[in-house]
Amino acid sequence: MHGIFSFAPMMSPLIAALIILHLGYGSLFIVASAGLMLSVGPLFLVSRENKEDGEIGMPCLSPKYFFEGLRNESLDVYRIIYMFIALGSITAFGEIVAASAVAGSVIVLTVSRINKKGTQPLLLSIGSILHAPTMVIKGFLSDFASLLGIMVFASAANSILISPFLTRFYNGVRKSGDELAEREFGLWLGRAVCGMLFLLLLMLVPPEQIYIWLLVLLALTPILMAYFANRKN
Repeated sequence: MHGIFSFAPMMSPLIAALIILHLGYGSLFIVASAGLMLSVGPLFLVSRENKEDGEIGMPCLSPKYFFEGLRNESLDVYRIIYMFIALGSITAFGEIVAASAVAGSVIVLTVSRINKKGTQPLLLSIGSILHAPTMVIKGFLSDFASLLGIMVFASAANSILISPFLTRFYNGVRKSGDELAEREFGLWLGRAVCGMLFLLLLMLVPPEQIYIWLLVLLALTPILMAYFANRKN
């Protein structure tokens, strides 16, 4: 079974290439989004044990992980596609991604020194407030210098947000295995909703405006991540 799961990711580029070749990019987006939505189904079958009364049921939906899934999908997939189209150069795109990664790594190392239980609420608030505007701004930029600047700043802001966010997640996993199931459930559900939102925009707005609308509509997700993380803790 593990061999099948390991083999599947290697086939995805070939399948995607065949879909693009015969059906076009639009069909690829639809198939990928549909597959993403279907992948949420098995998570409803994952059982969790209630230690208080022994009952078993599906994982609880945690809002902070749901909004993390929405944000991650827009950043990891749709933002990347938009940037590549806007720049028109794989080299320029690679340079921006590399610079952003370096900036994010430096900030993570810096934040880790002050990422303590008492400072985490403040770090979450600062990171989310700095990160949210960048999701809107980057949708209206198309030149290399502007995208480089906003992406480096966004990566730094994201590091301030995600460092305490994930620290709390790992601490939660050590206390209860339910935390892991809740995060996986929230992440994949959020990604599926983002895929459905993309399909809706595909029907309502011109193709060249889809990514701008998507980033604008999801700009509040970093703030909602921090809000629900702080409220629970």
